[in-house]
Amino acid sequence: MPGKIFISYRREDEPGEVRSIHDRLAQAFGSDAIFMDVDSLVAGVHFGKELEAALDKCAAFIAIIGPKWQELLDKHRGQGEDDFVVAEISSVLKRNILVVPLLVRGAKLPRSDIVNPKIFS
Repeated sequence: MPGKIFISYRREDEPGEVRSIHDRLAQAFGSDAIFMDVDSLVAGVHFGKELEAALDKCAAFIAIIGPKWQELLDKHRGQGEDDFVVAEISSVLKRNILVVPLLVRGAKLPRSDIVNPKIFS
């Protein structure tokens, strides 16, 4: 595989499912072919810039969406917080990278108006 598989998820929403999906993908493609923030980023680096660099190298983007995904987004926005998950999705859509939404535990697709912020700079 020429690029990496980027796993995007919300830490507060189904972390056990995310680890299981990561491990299965690593079995199939090798752990070097998978980007997941907790495994791939080093403490102390500029989080946004490192994510942007990883997105530059990805060939496929898996957005893992659990049942609380939209609720957590609404909470972050209501508190005026930047949302890195939405920024990741916005970034890959602009790059024409394959995006695979993966719904877990009965989740529903989020509203289509989520994609817009640019917070990597």
